[in-house]
Order: sequence, then structure tokens, then C-alpha cells
Amino acid sequence: MKKLLVFICFCFPVFVIAQNQARVIISKINVEGDGWSSAVTDSFYVDLNKGERENNNVLFTDPSLTIKADFRIVAYNTKRSSVKAGSIKLKAVYFLNSGEKRDKRTTEYIMYNGQERGMQVKETFILTDGLKSYRYTLSYVARIVT
Repeated sequence: MKKLLVFICFCFPVFVIAQNQARVIISKINVEGDGWSSAVTDSFYVDLNKGERENNNVLFTDPSLTIKADFRIVAYNTKRSSVKAGSIKLKAVYFLNSGEKRDKRTTEYIMYNGQERGMQVKETFILTDGLKSYRYTLSYVARIVT
């Protein structure tokens, strides 16, 4: 009985941890500004625990511009809708720093059960300095692997 209890106490946390992890694979990052464009060819991944936020993932960095993202993933479990049951919500919070100017953007993506767990993301940031405005467009491809 004691061996069974030790076995259950050891295996249950391992099972819960294995069930609650997901990975977001980010590739084909492209940033466009006023008259310039820059592409990042490397892809990287972010390991996420469901319900917890992974902070300060640098998507793009340049001497005058930095774009970071925080990701959080949540699984829907509902009895009212068979469409929503098994769906995944990815919340992304983007932080853009350009010198003294900053912008923050929050976006949620919902992928339903049976739908491909990938997306093409395009976010536009507009910073103003008096009468002059600066426009930056971030685009990338993301895929969620659970």
C-alpha cells in the first residue's frame, strides 16, 4: 500500500505537468517602418504552462526599436458548447519601445477544436511625436504545439 501511494504521488505531478505544457513556435518575423523593412529568418519557441504567462520574449531588436511579447495560453473546458470545448486561447501582450516612445498592445487569438493551431499575425503600432507619426508593422507566423 505504501509503495502504491508513493507511486501515485510521484506519477500524478508528472502527468499534470505533461498535460499542461504547450509550445508556441514563432517564425518568419518581419518588421516594417516608414520606408524600411527588416526580416528575422530564425525561428524560436516559447514553452508555456497553461494559465501562466511567459514574459519578455524579444521578437525584434534594433538600436532604435525593440518589440517584446508576453504569451499566455488557456484551454477552454465547457459543457455548454461542443465547439468551444477543447479550444485554446492565446493571449499576446506586445511591448514596443522606440527611444522614449512606448506602446502596448493586447491581442487574443482563439483556435477552436478541430481547427489548425496556427496563425499569421499582423499588428500595427503608431507612435506620435507632436505632428509627426511613426508607423511600425509587426508580422509573424505562430504555431501552437500541445
